Amino acid sequence: MLEILFKFVIMHKKILHCFSLFIILMILGNNIVAQNVKNDSISKDSVSVKSFFVDNFNRYLLKKKSKPAFVEDLESKFIDFEDLIINDVKIIVLKPFNVSKSDSMRFLEKLELIGNKLHSPTSEAYVERFVPFKKGNKVSCLEMAETERLLRTFRIFNDVSINIVKNKDSKVDVYIICEDTFSLGAEINTNFINRIEFIGTNRNLWGVAHELEGGVGYNSKDSVKMSYLLAYNIRNIRRTYIDFTARFNSGNKARSFYTSLKRDFTFTTTKFAGLLSYKHVIDTKYIDDDTRHKNNKIFNYDLIDIWLGRAHNIYSNRKGIYQIINAVSYTKLNTLANPLDPNLFNYYMDTRSILFSSQFCKRQYFKSNYIHGLGETEDITDGYKCNVTIGREKNELADLLYLGGEFSKVIFFKRSMEYIAYQIKYGGYFNRNVYERGSIRCRGQVITKLYRLFRQRARFEINGLYSTGIERYKYDFMFFDDYLRDFSSKKLVGTQKLSFQLTQNIYFPYMKNGNRMSSYVFTDFGWITNSSSFIFNSKPYYGIGIGFKINNEKLIFKTLNLRLTYYPRIPSDINRFNIIAKNNRLNNYINLGFEKPSTIGYK
Repeated sequence: MLEILFKFVIMHKKILHCFSLFIILMILGNNIVAQNVKNDSISKDSVSVKSFFVDNFNRYLLKKKSKPAFVEDLESKFIDFEDLIINDVKIIVLKPFNVSKSDSMRFLEKLELIGNKLHSPTSEAYVERFVPFKKGNKVSCLEMAETERLLRTFRIFNDVSINIVKNKDSKVDVYIICEDTFSLGAEINTNFINRIEFIGTNRNLWGVAHELEGGVGYNSKDSVKMSYLLAYNIRNIRRTYIDFTARFNSGNKARSFYTSLKRDFTFTTTKFAGLLSYKHVIDTKYIDDDTRHKNNKIFNYDLIDIWLGRAHNIYSNRKGIYQIINAVSYTKLNTLANPLDPNLFNYYMDTRSILFSSQFCKRQYFKSNYIHGLGETEDITDGYKCNVTIGREKNELADLLYLGGEFSKVIFFKRSMEYIAYQIKYGGYFNRNVYERGSIRCRGQVITKLYRLFRQRARFEINGLYSTGIERYKYDFMFFDDYLRDFSSKKLVGTQKLSFQLTQNIYFPYMKNGNRMSSYVFTDFGWITNSSSFIFNSKPYYGIGIGFKINNEKLIFKTLNLRLTYYPRIPSDINRFNIIAKNNRLNNYINLGFEKPSTIGYK
């Protein structure tokens, strides 16, 4: 590890100077807006009500004991105010650190005070852009619940709560309380052997949630040892709910530039959504596709991706939202100076595809904790979705018909807080009535109820994943990566694979300075073989390990994951012992939301 850092500093001083300038610019962006934003914009007649909510909000979040396990139906919170007239909407943004100024401040409290000064407070006007209701509207339970849930998805907020107070004239005031997370963030991902990556981020430039991200990495085993990242994101341009993204990557596999305009189905009432994106890739050996093939040639390509969707609400009540969503997508892949023969490498060629999908879904949301996280507030989805996709792909060799489908279901037991989810995907192509390139992908997840283990809480989690191909090309194969934790090998290949991950999570009962902690032990099993063989006839690869997670509710990169794994049986290109430190960015759960029309990946 020290050797890697030493080589990095000696060889790349200019890069470090540039990255230091990048960090300074992020901090300056915070300080400029911090001097111009006023936090006390609430009218005097609402100060007492504001203080009541703020005090209880802070007391609930900052107490030394972790939050108790809970489940709440968000809409039931507002049911008593349904159809009442909104007198006023007041937005309250809290600082990330609740520091009481005193003469005897501890060192940590002084750091938190400095953190509040460096932090760029979220503009109340920016929050107001995402609020679909206003003064004079009637209260809608569904609209209130969806707004609270939407704001909680923003990484700039630690938690969000909407509260309603009834006035004497039978009207109501709506209070939207948002607690900021510290806008500056940094993370280091490393395996302590040959790979290290540093990423610096400002998620809240100018107090309007513009995101600036920069990163640099080093891997001693890659032919191109250095990698770079620069990204910028704008959310909800001019109240249209359209997001802008620009990203540049440079590393061992390729150099790429990506930009997009995207609009999601933000609310139940959102009728149209879509994407317009462009990607340019230089010096790569891989097409932007899940399939991987042996290829030693380097080439460039452009990728244009467009889709448009329309949602139709069939029925909606407190037990669920029923929708049909139809969408069409167009993808154009243009290879530039391609040195490969399409007859030998069928994936590396110019391709155009049009896909149409129709999705029927039913969703219900609950507010809970300790499901996927460490005790922070989560929005859990219960329901199912059924999707059918049909389309046409035209490439340099053939004109193909594609047909695929997906069924996903999530069952959340409100009383016991148990969670069961499964997903089945199937798809393939027809080439002149001959079926080819089929894929089957199945996932399952079970999370048990919470148990008492002395003073701690504990629960078990089981994840299963299976993939296989049907009538694939002879040179089609899958790598055995990401199916076992920290087990990524390029020498293990096959056409079908299966894995099980068994985990016991133990949650510590106390919080320290906003940090939650948990430990876990796990056992992973995996098989990989050819489709013609029975999967259990092959010898399994398995590993055991222990890990710790630390969650800080005030920071952007909330969960730091440190784990040690041991594999008794390994291929020659991985280590028997692995120590991994990384930040968990995404929850590994089955998504019941709408996804653009696409083919089923073979991976």
